[in-house]
Amino acid sequence: MKFYAVKEGRETGIYTSWNEVEKLVKEYPNAKYKSFRTVKDAEYYMNSDIEETSMQCQMNVIDISEVKYEAQKTICFTGHRPNRLAGYTSRAPYTAFVGNLKEILIPLVGQGYTRFITGGAQGIDQLAFWAVEGLKAVGYTVQNIVFVPYEGQELRWSEQGMFSRQEYKRMLKKADGVVYLYRKGQPFKVVDALMERNHAMCDVSDKLIGVYEGIDFCNDKGGTAECLRYAQKICLATTMIRFAA
Repeated sequence: MKFYAVKEGRETGIYTSWNEVEKLVKEYPNAKYKSFRTVKDAEYYMNSDIEETSMQCQMNVIDISEVKYEAQKTICFTGHRPNRLAGYTSRAPYTAFVGNLKEILIPLVGQGYTRFITGGAQGIDQLAFWAVEGLKAVGYTVQNIVFVPYEGQELRWSEQGMFSRQEYKRMLKKADGVVYLYRKGQPFKVVDALMERNHAMCDVSDKLIGVYEGIDFCNDKGGTAECLRYAQKICLATTMIRFAA
């Protein structure tokens, strides 16, 4: 079901019938309306003074409860940003990594893992997402979910190129579901939101795959090491791999 939010028209409100909405906005000057997949996002649009992009309407935004209570064997990922991998300009090492990761995931799908969760960040998060998309492209029936720590995390990234806002938008549009921990207007601290995102992914997963280039995650700083420590704390099965084979 779609939910149509009419912000400006002959009448305003949230509707489930396009025929009804069309009567309210047709030939109405400067009508403002959008369609959403959840009533929650339609309400957010109605109550926000910020215009959402067309990308928002095409994303499948879901509530975290939809992930928590679905009985699927789930894998989540953690790993470094590009500055600890191959940088932001050389695509070949990343293409090779995505191919290698797909080969790692195929037997796991055979073991019944059908849902994969990534955190949307530059680096391993996005590479893991595209590895899962690669499985879908060759016929594997798997679900690709993105947990976003806060809306707008991409605003400081480059508009185009590797790990850019453009690639990020394409990823969210392809995702089978997008979970936001914090939406625009909600108070949060960036570091806390990133940590909460990692914990939330682990909490709904049966296995964590960590791409870790350090030596001692028990004492290292950084989000990847902290996520690995949290997985250890909650006894989440963890597989550690290196970026370069």
